[in-house]
Amino acid sequence: MASPPLEGSRIHTESDAGVVGTSLGITASYLALIILLLATLLAWRWSELKARTDLGRRFEAEGPAIQQAYQDRMEEYELALVGARGLFAQGFPISHKGWQAYVTGLHLDQSRPGIQGIGFSRRLGPGEGPAQERAQRADGMPWFRNWPSQARPGSSITFLEPMEGRNLRAFGFDMLSEPIRRAAMEQARDTGRAALSGKVTLVQEDGKDPQFGFLLYLPVFLEGQVPQTLEARRDLCQGWVYSPFRMGDFSRAVLGSRWPGVRVEVFDGPEASPLGSMFDSHPGDRHPPRWTQTRVMELQGRTWTLRLTTLPSFEAQQDGRTPLLVLVSGLAISLLIFGLLHGLVRLRQRAHELARQMTAALREEEEHVHRILDSASEGIYGLDMDGRCTFVNQAFARIQRTTPDALLGQSIHAAAHHHHSDGRPYPAETCPIFQALKAGSHARLEEEWFWREDGTGYWANAVVAPILVGDVPLGSVVTIEDVTLKREAEQAKHDFVSVVSHELRTPLTSIRGTLGLLGSERFRDNPEETRRLVGIALRNAERLGVLINDILDFEKLRSGRLALYPEPVPLRDLLAEALESNLPFAATYGVMLHLTPHPPEVTLHLDRKRMVQVLTNLLSNAAKFSPEGTQVELTARIEGARIVLLVADQGRGIPAEFRDRIFAPFSQAEAPDTRSREGTGLGLTITKALVEEMGGTLSFTSEGGRGTTFRIDLPGPAPT
Repeated sequence: MASPPLEGSRIHTESDAGVVGTSLGITASYLALIILLLATLLAWRWSELKARTDLGRRFEAEGPAIQQAYQDRMEEYELALVGARGLFAQGFPISHKGWQAYVTGLHLDQSRPGIQGIGFSRRLGPGEGPAQERAQRADGMPWFRNWPSQARPGSSITFLEPMEGRNLRAFGFDMLSEPIRRAAMEQARDTGRAALSGKVTLVQEDGKDPQFGFLLYLPVFLEGQVPQTLEARRDLCQGWVYSPFRMGDFSRAVLGSRWPGVRVEVFDGPEASPLGSMFDSHPGDRHPPRWTQTRVMELQGRTWTLRLTTLPSFEAQQDGRTPLLVLVSGLAISLLIFGLLHGLVRLRQRAHELARQMTAALREEEEHVHRILDSASEGIYGLDMDGRCTFVNQAFARIQRTTPDALLGQSIHAAAHHHHSDGRPYPAETCPIFQALKAGSHARLEEEWFWREDGTGYWANAVVAPILVGDVPLGSVVTIEDVTLKREAEQAKHDFVSVVSHELRTPLTSIRGTLGLLGSERFRDNPEETRRLVGIALRNAERLGVLINDILDFEKLRSGRLALYPEPVPLRDLLAEALESNLPFAATYGVMLHLTPHPPEVTLHLDRKRMVQVLTNLLSNAAKFSPEGTQVELTARIEGARIVLLVADQGRGIPAEFRDRIFAPFSQAEAPDTRSREGTGLGLTITKALVEEMGGTLSFTSEGGRGTTFRIDLPGPAPT
């Protein structure tokens, strides 16, 4: 593998090298200390972030738990109301003592703290209010009355246990008279299921420790069953078993002491709106929370919003010991490693200097060898005894169209020499390079075939020289010379000389013979025959001129010395001129030339003479290879910003095996008939080059038995 040339700056005295090495070692030790300290700080910061993240995840887990606590408690209260509704399955009315016995047996203050009681609000029909008051007074409540005062009360709280304290204020209250309560009661009646009211102030409030409240309703129907239809539920509803709740008492009972570090706020509705605020576990706290989460929950047909924020006591639970331990440990380890590195700097530097001194000569020699190898124009590579590449110069890598690294360690035979030029396998045991390698002998190979990874190949001369230690072969050095271009040049030269010799000899022979006949006395008195012979000589002279012009144009194009003279040219005039100048030639083959009517009226900016030459080459070729009596079409049209010219014949088409060589110099397809196809094989090569010089492209399509169409794409019209 090639190495870069040596630089003058790498040559130092021993003293300079020692100073520089020591300086670099000290710098490296301090750099290591800085890196270790940065790593320690990053680890400390990461541990802090992890501790904070862990606490944040813990807080996120508190939200679902608190929400579930509210939902579970409300379901328990609903079950208590379901049991109370079951008392009415025995029929109406129920005595006050029976209701009291049921509620007392629930032990609400122990099993369901936070509830104010369980009651029954009877639905009153027209005129039932006075009778209901008398019945309640007779049942041990002489102070009972329906309120607020109205002519036709819709409902009346008949039972409410425990019947003491604040609850006494609620007896006889018509809850249907208040819109928020009424909405929940009608929802429960119409659905047959429990319904929760919105935010209200309970009638039990006496001004001491005021709290917002809500009520849970469950409809009671005649005979205890929930009717199937809405109309029946409205007709058969006898009242509602219900429970009133003071939100503060209720929430404190739900939360207990399980979440002391979390501030819980409850809002009535789907948003945390101040108007919907019902409860705040820490109303006086002004601490800016680190974490906040909001949860929306559905409870018995009502939407509540929970807003949870962290308190200082919760945030103080973040792990602070682990980050501190990481910081202290990291600092200690960093200083220890720095001390070890700093102490080893000079020892390492002395060892490095000794190693550099011992290898300096070897390195210089190796680089010198690489410079020699890379300066060679021939490809050179080395092989070990297994045929693997041990070194390679840039020249061989360029020949193989790859990089030295891609060849090192590879089997050259497998990569580049494993087949003959015709594709037949080339076994390693018959490979002359491999045989010379194994024998430890010299070998010279003439015009061997080598392959590349891209599928292309080349001819090369190779020289194999053994690498010997005593008489023991260790490998070989192979020198490669790519002779492909030389072979192609010799072949092209041979083909060109043959073609030119043949093509020039034919018209010259004809002219010479014609002039010889004219010089004799045989045709002196025969003007008709004389004119015929002069015509033959003239045609052959013109043919000779065309051949010479083709050769000169090809040479100018190849050397880049062909000059073009662009000018504005009307397209119609250009096509008419090309067609008219080729009509006599086509007529000699019995072929008609036809211009598609009404070509576009546009003006092109190009070399008129050379463009006529391009069209002449295509039209004359089409005429030569068209059957007698057929027609060659010349068409022009506009496609986008391009002008497209088409020359289409009705011949046999271009053979498939010749299509990829049709524009190559000296290429001619063999004609299937016996008609002469004179030419150097340069016409289409020159035509394509001229089109491209004028900014266009030349292509073709051909179908066997149906003819060939050549297409010229030119830049759009010249600006006017």
